[in-house]
Amino acid sequence: MRLCLVICFCIALASMLGCTGQPSEQTNQTDQPSMKRESISTMSDSVRIISLPTPMQIPALLRTTDALYNKQVLFPIQLNEKAFYQSTVLFGMYMVDLAYVGAFNDQQAALEYFTHCKRLGDDLGLGYQIESGITERFEQNISRPDSLGRLIMELYTLGHEYFKENEKEGLGLLMIMGCYFEGLHLVYTEAKENDLILFLNLMNQHKN
Repeated sequence: MRLCLVICFCIALASMLGCTGQPSEQTNQTDQPSMKRESISTMSDSVRIISLPTPMQIPALLRTTDALYNKQVLFPIQLNEKAFYQSTVLFGMYMVDLAYVGAFNDQQAALEYFTHCKRLGDDLGLGYQIESGITERFEQNISRPDSLGRLIMELYTLGHEYFKENEKEGLGLLMIMGCYFEGLHLVYTEAKENDLILFLNLMNQHKN
């Protein structure tokens, strides 16, 4: 159910962005992913910047607060075959969950979520890049949360650039929104279990 809601919203948002009528020279200006937030620009009579956190920002903030690790909030791993667009959303969601379990040093869960990120990456055409550039270093750094966080950012960047270079920006948006909504789910769950101050701090990561 959670996946269906995320996918419906992502498709609706992608449709709205596709109907904004931006000039071609505007559409080629895409921010490079980094530890800074992802920005999506839409053009109408004025420019509106939607600022989205990267996969590491919410888990990293949770780790620095008194929030307790709760494996039950993770999105369950889906073993059955999914449509291409569903796999793209899941790829984004699993990256956030991977960042969350890695930040709290749950190595077994990190291995499970990385395995399924890699499986989805294979389905999306990223298999060689992940295998050659990330897999071995993941195994070496699974017990080091900070190093693992940098690898997750590399994985995120890899997906972002792959979709851009192959002119599949719509799928790239689905990946970004998968990250966003899973991060929002973590925010809501942790805030519900803790207090208003934590909620406000976490929501500030999603500020426009």
